Amino acid sequence: PSCCHGVSDYTGCQQACDNMALESTSLRRRQHLPSLLNNCPLSLNFFWQCVNNSAPDIWEEDTGWMGRTCCHNALSRHCQALCTAALSFAEVQERCSPRDEVDLFECLTRFQHKEQCCGQAQWGTHCRKKCEKLFDYHLPTKHMLVDANVRCTPDYPEVVDCLTNYTSNVFANVDPKDSLHCCDMAASPSCAAICHWVHINSTSEEEIMSALVDSCGNPNLADNMWKCFLLERSPETVPEDGNNFLSIDSARLQCCSRAVSDKCRDICIKLYSTSWSSKDSWYEFDDYCQYQPAEVSLLICLADVQEPCQPGCSGLDYCSNFNDRPTELYRSCNTRSDDSARNDMARWGNGHIEMPFMDIPVLDIAECESDRWKAVACTLQVKPCHSKSHTNMICK
Repeated sequence: PSCCHGVSDYTGCQQACDNMALESTSLRRRQHLPSLLNNCPLSLNFFWQCVNNSAPDIWEEDTGWMGRTCCHNALSRHCQALCTAALSFAEVQERCSPRDEVDLFECLTRFQHKEQCCGQAQWGTHCRKKCEKLFDYHLPTKHMLVDANVRCTPDYPEVVDCLTNYTSNVFANVDPKDSLHCCDMAASPSCAAICHWVHINSTSEEEIMSALVDSCGNPNLADNMWKCFLLERSPETVPEDGNNFLSIDSARLQCCSRAVSDKCRDICIKLYSTSWSSKDSWYEFDDYCQYQPAEVSLLICLADVQEPCQPGCSGLDYCSNFNDRPTELYRSCNTRSDDSARNDMARWGNGHIEMPFMDIPVLDIAECESDRWKAVACTLQVKPCHSKSHTNMICK
């Protein structure tokens, strides 16, 4: 309550603060955090420092049921509240109607598959991260599956099998004909004709995309046809499951325009506008984009899509240096990243650092700049946000 009294000039902030102060559990207090962030400017340093000292648990990751992330998909406020308080899928099924809450239960089912598949890989590994990334999307793209297979095949074949079974059902539901209405928005008659013909006569995603690019140009959100394919969903022609055109990743595709080099831009467009990517495609992206300092604007944009910056950090054990910073922004301040940083240090102690496609030999980090190596591990995992630099550029 003392924190709330100090912001009497901000009525909405004080009310949100008072409501949170009435709660007796960490879970209930965390539910008020969005309201607090919406009504209390981050410039109120004294207020946020007070909140952080008196209720540090609001910044901690909820270590309970992972499916709670789906609760915002509930249509009714009553179901949303019940979902937030639930501790398992079964509890939500008892309290909410699957028939009325289709989006909610689709999301929950996806999280069940996520736990089943990705839980077979160790925390902090490339396999685990790529596996979880695939389930973060309503409709994953095939290049996500390729990427996960590349990272998991050597050590976790059971994860590969699980992902293959899951995605075989997901990809089977994609029908290019569902996007025929977008062809009517083509800028030229020749583009429209090719668009209609290829959607009716071809089931190959590679053929469809190649034909469209050749006849209509590269994907561009300023073009009504491409905008329809990338962003719009027509209730008359698109199935209720929300499948969009050929699994195009429109959010990331918009970032491709920020690439500095033409080569990187072309690779980016290829990866995020089609599902014809391969292991070699990801090698190319790493070579020309991912680890190029000049492409920092592109990399920050992609990071903002995958892991948006969030204010505040607390509850970390290994990376405790990032604690108690309520006004600073982080992409991944949670106990998983904390554990991953600890695991990274343990692996690096074996004498080499594993990069995506290479190993870097190092001296004994326990005796050579150990604090600095720990700072590197924590920075790479917790990912503090910077407007002009990307986390992976720490290792130049």
